[in-house]
Amino acid sequence: MNNKPPARPAFSLWKTLLAGWVIILVITPLSQFLTIMAVNATIETSTPVAWALGLVLSIVLAGLVVRGLAKRRVFNRANLALLYTMLALAVPLMNIGLVRQLFLSLHTVQREYLYEGTSTYRTAYNSLNDRWFPVVPTLDGLAWNRAARTLRFLRDADIEQRQATARRLLERKLVEEERGEEVPGEAERAQLREAIGELSVDETSRIKAVVGEPYLKRLDLWESFTKKREEAKGRSAEARTFLEAMLSARDEWPLSLVPRVLERADYSARERLLEETARVGDEKRKAIEDRRDKLKAVAPRLLQAGSVLGEQDRRMLLNSLYQEEKARLKSLSRGGLAEVRQHFVFRLSRDERRFILSQDGLNGPNQNLKAYFDGLWETPREVASRDAMTLSERISTVVGALPWRLYLWPMFSWGVLISVIFLFLMCLSEWLRRKWVSRENLPFPLVEIADHVIRHDYALEVSGDALNPEPRKTLFNNLALVGFLAGFLLLFFQGLGHYGFINTPALLRFDFSENIFEPAGGALRYFPATVFVISPIILGITFLLSLEVSFSIWVSYLIYILVTAALQTVLDNPTDSAWTGFAEGKLFPFPMEQMLGACLCFAGYHWWKLRGTGLPRRGESLADPYLPPALTRWGLILLPFVIFALFWDLGLRNIPLLVLFLLFIFAMTLTMARVRAETGLPGQQAVYEFTKMPIIFGMTGMTGAKVYSVFMTVVFLPATLLFRTLPQQLENIELARRYRISFRSVAVAGLTAVFFALAAGSLSFLVYSYYLGGGFYGSRVLPPQDSGASSLQAATYPLWVGHYLGEPGLDNFTTPNPHRISAILAGFGIVGILLYFRQKFLRFPLHPIGYVLLLLSIHYSWADPYERIPGEAPLQSSVLWGSAFMAWLIKRLVLKYGGMHVYKQAKPLFIGLVIGAVAAVFLWNMTDLAFSLYAAGDVVPGDFIRRFLETIPFTPAFY
Repeated sequence: MNNKPPARPAFSLWKTLLAGWVIILVITPLSQFLTIMAVNATIETSTPVAWALGLVLSIVLAGLVVRGLAKRRVFNRANLALLYTMLALAVPLMNIGLVRQLFLSLHTVQREYLYEGTSTYRTAYNSLNDRWFPVVPTLDGLAWNRAARTLRFLRDADIEQRQATARRLLERKLVEEERGEEVPGEAERAQLREAIGELSVDETSRIKAVVGEPYLKRLDLWESFTKKREEAKGRSAEARTFLEAMLSARDEWPLSLVPRVLERADYSARERLLEETARVGDEKRKAIEDRRDKLKAVAPRLLQAGSVLGEQDRRMLLNSLYQEEKARLKSLSRGGLAEVRQHFVFRLSRDERRFILSQDGLNGPNQNLKAYFDGLWETPREVASRDAMTLSERISTVVGALPWRLYLWPMFSWGVLISVIFLFLMCLSEWLRRKWVSRENLPFPLVEIADHVIRHDYALEVSGDALNPEPRKTLFNNLALVGFLAGFLLLFFQGLGHYGFINTPALLRFDFSENIFEPAGGALRYFPATVFVISPIILGITFLLSLEVSFSIWVSYLIYILVTAALQTVLDNPTDSAWTGFAEGKLFPFPMEQMLGACLCFAGYHWWKLRGTGLPRRGESLADPYLPPALTRWGLILLPFVIFALFWDLGLRNIPLLVLFLLFIFAMTLTMARVRAETGLPGQQAVYEFTKMPIIFGMTGMTGAKVYSVFMTVVFLPATLLFRTLPQQLENIELARRYRISFRSVAVAGLTAVFFALAAGSLSFLVYSYYLGGGFYGSRVLPPQDSGASSLQAATYPLWVGHYLGEPGLDNFTTPNPHRISAILAGFGIVGILLYFRQKFLRFPLHPIGYVLLLLSIHYSWADPYERIPGEAPLQSSVLWGSAFMAWLIKRLVLKYGGMHVYKQAKPLFIGLVIGAVAAVFLWNMTDLAFSLYAAGDVVPGDFIRRFLETIPFTPAFY
């Protein structure tokens, strides 16, 4: 009998790639449904990103269970590590981190610019490039709506009034007959015959269907009725022939200027129409006015013909005008078509623009945006028809109803931009690898956590060589299991409190401001909101950091609040009177501007240290680069120009604004890559609020309304997780180094994973949107009145900034804002001083990364890397310092009394703490989703399930 264990499977790149692609395609709809329907209800919170990490770790854990229990192993550890690198890049992008943000931003353009209808919005809407945004109306829709609007103008008030009077008379007589009242006499029948003669052909059909032939014969009205009906048909056909000869859809504009039509418009629509007519060139205005005069001469006959049209003839006329205008628009250039659309949209009233967005593609061309917000099945009858379908029938119905022409160009254009940015970040990763991975050996705490999960049966914590650790005698480290249990139970009990199973939320937090500073009064009232929080995730990660970094984090915070309180006391709590941003943006000391300045200095310093890094040192091998050296070099040189050109094509045609925008993004990306490589933080959302950038730097007058409005539509991009792929790629490289995986294999796996994630995520999101409507954005999970800002509200915010300023308002911010510029310079100067002291004094205790982390963790109400407490106001202060202090204190005591050996043995405890906390988050989210799906069936939920249905999804109080 052979007891020899099965041979370890060989590493297979293609097997791993195939597995990764399949997993991405399978989990894309699941992850989107979970994070959007059952977890996330605002534009960006901690939970979805942590859930994505939980998903990745859960897959790894599942893989470990399969590996440990299966008799035949499918993957070895290197395959599993490579699979981890693929999912770590793909999951955040295909999910909340990029795809959803992109679609929300694209559609708030329609909903706000087109639907709301202020002059500012229409100007902004008309400046958008339809290659980048799903501009409505489309060419078909423009032709159809112009034709329909032309026919809506053809209304003769006198004829319509006579028709309405005749209809009411006949309906009243019908009611009297039904009540058994006396049969009308000859005089009344003569009046009825006259009324029948006033009816349109459609109304005669309606009267015939409602009254019936026997009743009309009994009243001796049938012969007169049939004669008048034929006459009405003849008048309708004659009117259609006349209107086809006289009108085209182009007459919609001059016809709206005919006095009898113009006087029916409301004041604002009339003023807008006259303004737009005066704005065009002299030649075109003269042509419009000449055509108006010709139509004015025959206006009575036109209005009469339009009023007697039957529905069948109206549809035929509408189709004739539509086909003619469609052919004309197809002959125009892209610029000519954009000009026609621009004039048309600007002249529409708000009700007419709402009508365009309410079209569902059933009557007219398919430019269905209604279902994006309401879903395809909205009414009870539609829901019943949906329930009778199979899943495949539902999906095919959604795919058939989707207006693909609206999305193909934008999805392609944004896909190209995102891909080029990612390729540039790949080149930058190779450049940084030589310095940060190969030479500096940065710690990469998140890689250490993933490594301990994958190689759980190796004694990594005491091994002197991470590449060749010794196997441990047990499957798991006992301390890691204890830490896992502690982290899991901590957030598990928080979940119990959240859903009301216990009376306390079990938060490890203490509010110094509420309990000490505010009651004491005096100078203490100037201290920023200070909350001491112990987070199992942050505690576990910061325990892995060096003592000087963890020390710098909490000491920097204490110095920060002391200096802030002192300055507020001296300056009498200064505020910035200029409106420049979201929420409490006026508050001193403007931490977001300090963060921008700190990132500029920190990134500039490290970029300067990278000079010459692209060249290999003597004896350094280039046999396994992440990317080929030539590709890296030319990519770093040429791709920024390609990115610049793509943004220019998007509409950001102002060089200073665009250069500053890209420079700031690059500085923050490089800063957060370095911060995460050294500390593992921040792992989630932290970004400058770019809506205020043109205002602060006095660039609004320079940019103009069109460039500014386009800029407001793309400021979502830095807030996505796209730019977090740089630190993730560096972590993937470090993980590959530990498992001796070819760096080239990691590059191929990451690139294909991102492409699959973008494609699958975009298509899945689009199908979900039309399947579920507004519920897919969290509005039915966490209503706006409870959450403070729904996803659509938050996505609309940048557009609202543009509307708040308006075209005239752009002239109000043409000089730099001294308060905010001073804060940027302060952040830049403080980091510069700390860097200088670090270079000058060998034992200087404060690391500049502590101050940078502090600023990255100070949040406004919509962006918080470490805390999200539902219903609680923004703290304007970091909650990172409490966990950093505890980690520093514990590690210092361990090293002092146990030495480095005891510290290494204690590491699994804190790594288990992180994994256990993430697993608890994952468990509660999956439980919430399971009960939500269960209750969606034909079941009556009990009290237990209603706790999950009536309570907002569990979001841990801190991270």
